[in-house]
Amino acid sequence: MTRSIELGDVLRQLAHRYHHFKQENKQKGPLGTRNRRHTRDMRELEQAFDTAVERWLPEQAARDAWREHFYHFGPVPPGPQLAPPPAFRGRDENGRAMELAPAPDGGYMLVVEGKPVRRVAASVQLGDRRIHAVKAEGIAFAEVFEAPDAAQDALAAYVAAPDIGTPWEHLSDLYGDGVVDENFGLTARGRRLIAARQGAGPGVDLSLG
Repeated sequence: MTRSIELGDVLRQLAHRYHHFKQENKQKGPLGTRNRRHTRDMRELEQAFDTAVERWLPEQAARDAWREHFYHFGPVPPGPQLAPPPAFRGRDENGRAMELAPAPDGGYMLVVEGKPVRRVAASVQLGDRRIHAVKAEGIAFAEVFEAPDAAQDALAAYVAAPDIGTPWEHLSDLYGDGVVDENFGLTARGRRLIAARQGAGPGVDLSLG
C-alpha cells in the first residue's frame, strides 16, 4: 500500500546525518584538525535542509522549530504529509503533461494537466527499464524528467562515483521529481533517468489500456 510521506521523515533523516557529522567533528578537536570531507558534508546537509524547509514549510514558526532541532538539537517538531512523488511523468507531442501518481490503496491515479482522470490498476508495471512513452486515453506521453539540469547532473555524478559525497542540496528537487526517496536512494524512475542519460536504447512503449 502506498502511503503519504511524512515531511518530518525527510527532515529527520537530514538532521540525523547532520548531528552525526557534528558529533564526529567535535571529537576530532579544533577546526584545523577536522576531516575536510565531513565539513563539506555538513555544509551540503545545511543547504539541503534549508532548501527543503523553505520549499515545504510555508509557516515561519514551523521553519524556526525545525531549524532549532537541526542546528541546536531541539525537540523534533511534527511535520505535515507530502503526497507521494510521481511514478511517471510524461508529455505528449503538444506539450500536455501527464503523471501517474501512486494511489493510497495501490495502483495509480492518471493525472492529465493537473486533473485526475481515472484509476490505473496496480498490475501496470513501470519497472526500471527505460520507458520511451506510455499510451493513455489514446495519447502517447514520452517520459520526461523535470528536476533542474544541475540536480540531474549531480545525481548522475554521484551514482557513477558515490565517494564524491551525496548531493543533499538537490534532495528537494530530485525527491519532488520522483527519482530519489527521502534517504537519497534511487527509485525505479530514478534508475530510468540514469538509463536515459546513459543512452540505454530507445526504451519500451507501454499502454494503460
